[in-house]
This record gives sequence, structure tokens and C-alpha cells, in this order.
Amino acid sequence: MLRQNTGTGNGPGYAFSPAFRREDGGHVGAGYCPDNESLPQPLNQMSFVSQNGLGSQVTLALSPPSNWNFTTFVPALQREDGSYLGTDWEGNLDAVGLDGSVVWQQQIGSSPLTPLYATADGGVIATSTSQCSHNIVTDSTCSPVLGTLYTLDKDGNVTSQTPDTGATYSWTDQSYAASGTGASAFASPQIPFALTYQAISGGNPSSSIVSIGFGGRVEGKSIWARFMTWVSGGPKPSCSLGIDKVPLSGEALQQYSTMKQSLLSGGFLTCPSCAAFFSAPVRSGYCQKLVAAVTNQVPYDGLRTNISRYEAGLYPKSEAGKPTSVSIFKKTPVCGVFGSFVNSGGKVVIDKDLVTAAAQAANPPGTDVYINPNDLGHLTQGTILHEVLHNLTGLADFESIDLATGFHPLDLKTFVGIENAPGVDPNPSVTSDITTQLEVQKCAGTN
Repeated sequence: MLRQNTGTGNGPGYAFSPAFRREDGGHVGAGYCPDNESLPQPLNQMSFVSQNGLGSQVTLALSPPSNWNFTTFVPALQREDGSYLGTDWEGNLDAVGLDGSVVWQQQIGSSPLTPLYATADGGVIATSTSQCSHNIVTDSTCSPVLGTLYTLDKDGNVTSQTPDTGATYSWTDQSYAASGTGASAFASPQIPFALTYQAISGGNPSSSIVSIGFGGRVEGKSIWARFMTWVSGGPKPSCSLGIDKVPLSGEALQQYSTMKQSLLSGGFLTCPSCAAFFSAPVRSGYCQKLVAAVTNQVPYDGLRTNISRYEAGLYPKSEAGKPTSVSIFKKTPVCGVFGSFVNSGGKVVIDKDLVTAAAQAANPPGTDVYINPNDLGHLTQGTILHEVLHNLTGLADFESIDLATGFHPLDLKTFVGIENAPGVDPNPSVTSDITTQLEVQKCAGTN
């Protein structure tokens, strides 16, 4: 937790305004202490606070003016390295390190800016749109004055600016904007959120001031760590962390077994076309592993399995050494990747797209694959081979070139030859093109 502390001891007192609430019960916020004659000068510190009390304090490098009576820095977002993004008393956008140092500071235009999203490359998306104190999609009594969206890179440089439509990003990867007395949905690019607990202003797409970890995307679907600790005021979700790793059964197992046997017995994995495809340098060495990997793959029920994503290995090897990412994976059950969820009002929210399958990838080679029994229409030979490649390579479907993971190939799309340039893809939210490519290369049948 973080708070800003600008004075201690006897005097007029300390004012603290929490900016957002962490799921463990602590708070992140900012505060100040007005002129205090008992102190030689006001203190300007960040305090890391848990549920049980003060952890540590660091001195902020942002210097307040004389006779100040307001916070010098208000944290709004957190980057993957733990540093904070927010605004200061002069209206600057700031990145502030855990030691209180200023990583960068940027003044843009004359209107106050609001940080909206922390991005995976260490940057931020901010807006000059005036802000309402509530969700305008569900309560239209506020009419913000629309401004400009600014995208900044990890060093605080503006890389793009576009008119702000006022859209609100939802749990289900859709964008909504207030329209008359309701809300209208419209298409917009997926936002490359940072894998952190405060990737979005308000803590989560509902803007409930509760920090919920963003766990990346599976088959283009955003995965939030929203199942493990239930917020008071709503029913207990049906999907929460547990110890159940449930084998696939019934109709789902029958279809998986049929597709798997057809893939193995149809000669696809050993045909000249597939062999030529896997002879390319980026895929060299994997051709001879395919038959054994498909044979040894073990299917589990994704909807009924509630061990954590970390325990199941359902994350790419590029995230294995990142403490915040690992923490989020440990808090997200496997069923959270596949199922719909219940919000704090008790309403079941249905995701627009279902995840068909997800494979163990963290420590390749793996053998486990998790199947969605509610999406068998997309469970094909190509799907099985697609997941086998995750088992073997440990790669994510797509990684932006901005992330510079250091792995070669960068991602599975690069591995199968979809991207002309690694990390540059016209449809980063689509992953079925990997399966289609395997079918086109005759490495898998189409039925």
C-alpha cells in the first residue's frame, strides 16, 4: 500500500485521502499536513501501509512550494516494476519510483490530465477529459467535457494523441460510451494493460476503487484476478481458488479424444507439407517432437478446475520471473480463465467470447491442457496442435515488440509465420489465426 505523509507529530493534523482500496484491505492514497509549527519543515513522504499498520516510508523527490497545503503527488496507477503513475500539484504527469524518486515528469497542454491505463510497455494512457465522480455509463447525471487521449511510453514521451470519445472499457473487452439515457457499445482496439494490480483508473473496469490484478489475455480475452477474494455486498462466486484439478470427462473428453486420434492417425504431423513448414529456422527442431507431444498431452476440465493459474502453469515463460505477474497468477483460479462471473450486484456477466483451451506453458515442455466443455464447437485438431505448441515452446500467442522479452521467437504468431515483423500484428486480439495457419500448412485436419 502507498500513502503520502507530509507531516508527523503534534499540530493541526494529518489529512489522508485514499485513492484506491487494495483487495487485502489496505489503501493507496495521498495526504498532507498543513503548516505545523512543531516541525522545522513539512514532511513530504510516501508511506507503504498494510491492513495492520505502517510498513516503511520514503521521502518524495517532488518538492512542494512554500506554505503548501495540498498533496504533492496523487498515485493513480502502478507499473509492472512497482513504480507509480499519477499527477502532482503542478498538473504534471509523473512516474514515481518505490524509493520516492522521480522516474519522469511530463507537462502536456493546459488542461488537467487524468491517468487512465498503465500499459504493458511501462507507459500510460491519460486524458484531458473532465472527470465525473461516478460511472457515467450507469449514471448519466454528469456530462464530462471531452478532451484528448495521450499515449506516453515508458520514458514519458508522447507517442500519440487522439480525440477522447469518453468510452469506458468493460470487463468483457468491449467499449461503451454514454448515449442519451443509456450506453452504446462500439469497437475499439484492445488496451495493452500492464500486468499489475492497478492497471486501470478506479482499480478495475467497474471503477469501484478496488485494485484487481490484470492477468494478461488468453485467446484475446482479458483475464482479471476477480474470483479469489469476494468483495462484501455480493454473493460468493462459483469460481474461487481451491485444490481441484479435474480430468476432462463426458462429451468433452470424447470429442477431445476423437480429435486427438484423428490428428495422430491422419498422418498430418508427418506429412511432407508439415515437415517442410517445420523445417524453417524458427521452427527447426520441433517437427520430431510433435507426435510425442500430442500423444502425451493430458486434458483437464477448465471450468471445474480451481487450482491457481500459477500452479497449472497457465502463463507464458516470459512472465515467470516477474513478481507482480506471478502474484496475480497465484490469485487467479483456472476456472476464471473460462467462466463468466458474478459481479458485486449479483448479476452474471457473460463474456462475449469463450476461451476454448489453455495449455501449460510456464516451464516447457509441459503436458497439461485445460478444455472448456461449453465451447466444444471450436475444439478441433488444429486447436489441440495449437495448445501443444504452447506446451513445447512456452510462448504466448502474441507479445508486443515494445515488451522486448528477449525470447526468440517472440511469440507463437511469430513462430508459425503469421507476423511479417515479430511483435507487429494487425489483429493482436485474434488467436484463431494460429490454428488456421496450422491447418493451411496441413499439420492438422479441418474436422
